[in-house]
Amino acid sequence: MDVDVLLLEALRVNAQYFGLAAGIGQRRLGALAHHVAQLAGQDQRSLARHQVDLDDHQFAAGGRPGRAGGHADLIHVGANVVGILNSEGKAISGVEKDLDSELRGRPGSIRGMFDRHGEPILTLIKSRTPAVPGQDIVLTLDSRIQAAAEEAVKKQVQQHRARSGQCVVLDIKTGAIRAIAEYPSFDRAVPDRRSLDLLVPVSLSQVYEPGSTAKLVTAVTALSHRLGNVTCQCTGTIYVGKHRQQRVNCPCAARFREPGQPVTIAGMLKYSCNSEAWALARRMGAEALYEGYKNFRLFEPIELPGYGVTKPGLLPTRENRDQMWTVTASFGQGIATTRLHLTRAFAAVANGGRMMQPMLVSETRSPEGDVIKKYTPRAIATVASPEHCATVMQYLVEGVKDGTGKSAQVNGFTIAGKTGSAQVFDRHGVVPGAFISSFAGIAPADDPANAILVSVERPKGSTHGSVVAAPAFKEVAKMALWCAGKVSRNPVQPAPAPRRATNVSERRVAGGHT
Repeated sequence: MDVDVLLLEALRVNAQYFGLAAGIGQRRLGALAHHVAQLAGQDQRSLARHQVDLDDHQFAAGGRPGRAGGHADLIHVGANVVGILNSEGKAISGVEKDLDSELRGRPGSIRGMFDRHGEPILTLIKSRTPAVPGQDIVLTLDSRIQAAAEEAVKKQVQQHRARSGQCVVLDIKTGAIRAIAEYPSFDRAVPDRRSLDLLVPVSLSQVYEPGSTAKLVTAVTALSHRLGNVTCQCTGTIYVGKHRQQRVNCPCAARFREPGQPVTIAGMLKYSCNSEAWALARRMGAEALYEGYKNFRLFEPIELPGYGVTKPGLLPTRENRDQMWTVTASFGQGIATTRLHLTRAFAAVANGGRMMQPMLVSETRSPEGDVIKKYTPRAIATVASPEHCATVMQYLVEGVKDGTGKSAQVNGFTIAGKTGSAQVFDRHGVVPGAFISSFAGIAPADDPANAILVSVERPKGSTHGSVVAAPAFKEVAKMALWCAGKVSRNPVQPAPAPRRATNVSERRVAGGHT
């Protein structure tokens, strides 16, 4: 009997007989660009035409049938960004969902005789319509940085028995997202019901109170209001209210490291002094601080092709911005934003005040490899003057050299950054003993390439960003520096030469580590 069959899923047919003969294909799942997976229902020889092959370790997603095979670790890397299809071939998350119309091709059909198992009898096929592959999507993610970030975050979460961890890496000059790493994350190699809750990247879809990393905004805003000479004497306690009835702690080390000395803006960033942050906010006023945060676009949703639209930040209404809010907002509490927003703020300061539009997609290509659409870097705002940005960058460098960020230092490079630790709030108020520890910084500071943010939610034991998050920043920064071609000024010295040797060449290693 003649039967018309429309093949919607490659897994419904036998790859050995029908797939290799007819090359029917509908869609390719996202996979590493350098990883040519064996695909069910598609001729292995045809992959060279359809799989994007890049030399710079970017990710690719493209139309293909069935499942990706091969190395499970490569499938896992960047899984919650790339996304997945369900058993019916419908895109349900990530790039797969947002760019479904580009990725999805047209299925093929066959007319002929079939055996009782539903398989075509090759000698009795009358006609067939070949499938049309979908477009290929090239992401800005760098597989090397992404893998390093995932490993570093996982290590810190497990070591500090934390609930979760996140890392965002942003190219400062272009706005290209090089990594969005999270742990725990969805594993495409071993999908289960529990991991389906981790499909959406927290760094884009959830807001948090950034804590002292947001002192970057306080410092830039203060300088723009000509408050660079404002200082304070830190006593460890901030008294708030007409009758000083409310108290806020300042656990910074400024009064111990530099006893009797006034704390400046540089000291605020170096020692993470809440008292100086409040002194600056009090002088500029709640409205100016509010406008400073708005200037950095921390509360506007970000349109991100390949994902959609990020979560917008949260800010109290004008009537709720009282004196206590001004105090806490000066050091990053009482506001909420996404991790991508805050990473972009650091990148803007490192870029001389020029804020770039974040990019997740680099380009789309035809199955033949021709570029259909290329996404180009785009500046969207100027958040501060180059002079003020350079001043703040120098303060952030001092914070890593001899302040709270020492553990983020990479040997042979100049690193700028800021630690943070903020209480966790839910609808009932402060969650006792719950903190988000973080570190945000620039690598390298003297020739900015990447802005990197690491956050760890609800660690046990220490909650300091210098202890919990900065070590992960350091590991990610090493890889990012190497990928950017940055060379250490302090390369590892060669081992002593044997006496019989007449010449030993020096090996220069990025980051000062082998």
